[in-house]
Amino acid sequence: MNAIPVDYVDSEGIKRRVLVPSDDGAIPEEGIPISLPVDELYSHMPLLFRQRLVDALWAVGLIEPADFSQRDAPERTRAALLSVVKHDTMDILNLAREMMSHGN
Repeated sequence: MNAIPVDYVDSEGIKRRVLVPSDDGAIPEEGIPISLPVDELYSHMPLLFRQRLVDALWAVGLIEPADFSQRDAPERTRAALLSVVKHDTMDILNLAREMMSHGN
């Protein structure tokens, strides 16, 4: 039986890639994980941060462990991390503006 890669979003809203049998009844949640579980490195961080990080890495093509061995992987990893932190920076600044507009 052949296995095929399937992408899905898990119960926490984090993208995953797994290998499943090529038949139509395959359940992704029961597949063999092949995407790098980078979110596990940041389990101490809020779920939204981990979702954004995985989304940013996938957006630059960094999904499976082999993707991270490509020559430009460090730069793409850095860009993904910075995009997540930039978003968090804007959240902080917006909170500060909101508090200032309410006289706090």
